[in-house]
Amino acid sequence: MKKRKISEVIDKIFNVGIVVSVIIFIYVAFIEYRADGKAIEPYAREEDYPVFSGKNVYEYWRSTLSKDEQAVYDDLKEGHLQFRKSISLRIDTLNDETMKKIYDAFLQDHPEIFWKGRYQTAGKIFDKEQIDTKKTLRADYLYTQEEAISLKEKMQQNYEPIIEEAQKQETELDKIQYVHDALIQLGNYQKYEKEQVDEYQSIVSIFRDGNTVCSGYSLGFKMIMDRLGIESTVARDISNEDVSKNHIWNLVHYDGTWYNIDITWDADNLQNEKDPYKYFMKSHETFYKTHKKPEGLPENPEP
Repeated sequence: MKKRKISEVIDKIFNVGIVVSVIIFIYVAFIEYRADGKAIEPYAREEDYPVFSGKNVYEYWRSTLSKDEQAVYDDLKEGHLQFRKSISLRIDTLNDETMKKIYDAFLQDHPEIFWKGRYQTAGKIFDKEQIDTKKTLRADYLYTQEEAISLKEKMQQNYEPIIEEAQKQETELDKIQYVHDALIQLGNYQKYEKEQVDEYQSIVSIFRDGNTVCSGYSLGFKMIMDRLGIESTVARDISNEDVSKNHIWNLVHYDGTWYNIDITWDADNLQNEKDPYKYFMKSHETFYKTHKKPEGLPENPEP
């Protein structure tokens, strides 16, 4: 009899535990993943941002998005700039493919936000007729705010002199060429281990110690062009089954025309005593004989 009573008590405790777990799950779903449908308020002053403010950045890939998608893009940007771990998004009709497109646009436009990492979204919980939440992004940053501040201080020692010297150049083309040459001199193309992929796929690799890959060259170039007030963007070929064959380069807007620049391949040419300007300021017609042209790139007007 005692054993039966003990068994009944254990069963009741177990059942209560299940109920409590379900209640906690639903509570977290509503509280942690609830979005208020409002834009994240920017900080009043640029100096209030812990690392970068995200200002004066040419956002080409944002311009390729719809109005609703741009609203999500803006939420992502402001949330990351403020190091928010949970970012409410104003649009609740996103699917995973659209979310990826928006996040990729954000990644390509803002290389200065080097602490951005993976993300998770919470959308429909259970059946959509039962619980319908707003979309919320949970950001997983590569560095803490304190680590990012420290890293910026180290990187500044390499990129600030390039910016200062480029600003002294007479023409805009001279500035573009100076930055191209300076990054080739600064960079040292180097293979990395799997666990190093995140730092090598950002400006950290080129500006911390120069050991980098194509992402470091191109994202570093984009960041400096933003600081110089020159319109530029990045282009990526990520369509290869063998990811080692994926590549990234730049486009720059000069004298009303978009030109292509591949600093990585020019750096390789220089190392092999070949023309270090073979892929510098090249037209679409010339450049895309050797590169795979991705969709959505800026086009030049017909002559």
